[in-house]
Amino acid sequence: MKGGTQVIVAAVPIALNAGEPYVRVTEEGELPHVCPKETETNVREVLESLLVRSRRLPDACAEPLPVCLHCDEAGTRIVELPYLVSTRMTTDEPGWVPCYDLLPWEDHRREEGMGQASALGKLLIAQNEGMPPSERLLEKRRLDALFAMGNCNWKPPLAKERWAAIRNGAQQKEAVGMASCRFPHETNYRWLCAALGHLRLSIIAQAMPVNLMPERFTIPQLHAAVEGILGEAVDRPTFRRGLTNGRSVEDTGACSDEVFGRPARLMRFRTDVVVANQTQGIPLALSLADTVKQAETIDRLFPDGTPRPGDRN
Repeated sequence: MKGGTQVIVAAVPIALNAGEPYVRVTEEGELPHVCPKETETNVREVLESLLVRSRRLPDACAEPLPVCLHCDEAGTRIVELPYLVSTRMTTDEPGWVPCYDLLPWEDHRREEGMGQASALGKLLIAQNEGMPPSERLLEKRRLDALFAMGNCNWKPPLAKERWAAIRNGAQQKEAVGMASCRFPHETNYRWLCAALGHLRLSIIAQAMPVNLMPERFTIPQLHAAVEGILGEAVDRPTFRRGLTNGRSVEDTGACSDEVFGRPARLMRFRTDVVVANQTQGIPLALSLADTVKQAETIDRLFPDGTPRPGDRN
C-alpha cells in the first residue's frame, strides 16, 4: 500500500431467515471492514478475520463487488474492495438485521416499500427544477426507471444505482434522511446495495442461491427465498417451470415434516450446480469466537474440578 492511498476491505455478510435476506453488522452497527496492513495481502485471510462466528455453521463464500475509487477531503486516495459473503445463520445468533429494515424502498412486495420508492423518486425529480428542460426530461426518465414511476416496471438489480441517485440528489441530506438513518456511515449503504443488486442479478440470470439455502429444502421455501432476494412477487407456476427447465434441483426422495397438510417434497441443488457456484467465489472458513471455543471444551464444563464421567477414583 503506497503513501497517499488507503485500501478498505469490506464484507457484506448476507443470509436468509424464513426467506427474508438479513445482513450481519458489527457491534457498532456497521458492515465488517478493515484497512489491512501492507503485509496483509491475502484477501481471503482478511475476510475470514472479519467474520468470526459465534456458532458452528457451514463455510461461507465470498464474491467480489465493483471496486470504488475516490479521494477524501485530505486528498487521500481511497480504494474500497467490498465482497458479498453468502452464508447461513441461526435465529439466535446476534448481529443480523433484516436488509429491508435498512433499505425499505427496495421491498416491492409491500405497499410501504412501493410508497417510499415513489416518494423518493418524486423528491429527487422535484430537486431538478433548476435544470434546463432537456436535461430535466432525461433525468426524470432515469428516475422513473429507477423508482418504478410512470409506466416503468420495478427493476430489482438496480439497487446500487437507486442509492447513488438518493446520495447524489441536489439536496442530499433531505433525500438520505428520508431514505434511512440506520447505518452510521453512508458508505455502508453503497456496499449493501451493491451486494443486493449482485444477488438479484444472479437470480434473474438463473443462478440459484446455493450458499444461502440449507442442504435440503422445499420448493415453497426456495420460492420464498427468491421473492425475498428480489423484493418482489414471483409467479409460482412460472417459477416451477423455470426450475424444471433449468434442471438446477433434484428430488431427495424425502418429505418435510415442518409443513402442515400435504407433505412437501425435499429438494437439493444438483452437484454440478453446487460445483459451478463454488468456482465463482472465494471459499471462506469462518473461525469460532474464543468464548464459544472455550465453552465447548470439557474443562469449561467442569471448571471446579468436579469428577468427569469415566474419571478413575
